[in-house]
Amino acid sequence: MDITPQHVDLRKALQQMLLAHQILHEHQRPCQSQLSLPHAWTLMALLEHPSLTISSLTDHLQIDRSNVSRLCIRMEKNGELVRTPDPSDKRITCVELTPKGKEIAESLLRASDQHFLSICARLRPHTEQIIDALKALTAAINDASGEGREGAT
Repeated sequence: MDITPQHVDLRKALQQMLLAHQILHEHQRPCQSQLSLPHAWTLMALLEHPSLTISSLTDHLQIDRSNVSRLCIRMEKNGELVRTPDPSDKRITCVELTPKGKEIAESLLRASDQHFLSICARLRPHTEQIIDALKALTAAINDASGEGREGAT
């Protein structure tokens, strides 16, 4: 493939969007949380899905299983979640929020809602088009990532 101005512009635009959203800022996120993104997203995933296996949480977050396991151990030590064996298969670990974890997750969700309400207000009347474009971009990234994985095997 040839290098084109369009693909360079796309890369720069995506980088700028991520930087604007403070994705790389280690100690402060736009939703006023000092939690890492995987930590915050785990809390919010468990708020949406009250009980998940480590494997399903790994799939949901799309990060390495060992990282998810270590994160869950830290979150359990912090009193944010509990890990229990699956009743039907003791080899499988399920995770659920504690009342403390649920409170943190609900606070994150409220802050996130306010953050994205503010963004949507600035995007009107183009909000739906931008959401559709982001969905298409995500699908294209996933397709391209799949091609890279297939080529590596």
